[in-house]
Amino acid sequence: MFSYICENFISLMELDEKQRELIDNIEYEVAKYFGVTQQDIINKQTRESVSNARYFIFYILHFKLGMTPRAIAREYFYNPRSVKMGYAKIKHRLKYYAYYSNILEELMEKIKPFLPNH
Repeated sequence: MFSYICENFISLMELDEKQRELIDNIEYEVAKYFGVTQQDIINKQTRESVSNARYFIFYILHFKLGMTPRAIAREYFYNPRSVKMGYAKIKHRLKYYAYYSNILEELMEKIKPFLPNH
């Protein structure tokens, strides 16, 4: 019984580790695309390029990977409402500005190899 529990716990840890690696890879590619560092994104810098990168990460994690705002907020030390506001900005801009649609398409191409359904 104990070994069964340990095996399941280890597999859960591996799953979390895979998810964290996926998030890190997405974060790396988005940061590189916008010409910022991953540390800038985490440190809550407010330059436009950093904010756009952060909001695209929130958008991708929520709409493409199905993460909840609360889970994203925990990962980035934000309030879930702030996460929602961030990806809502991107969602709005995608609807009205073709430029943002092009950015999302390019980002999705870059992170496609890391996605589980690839």
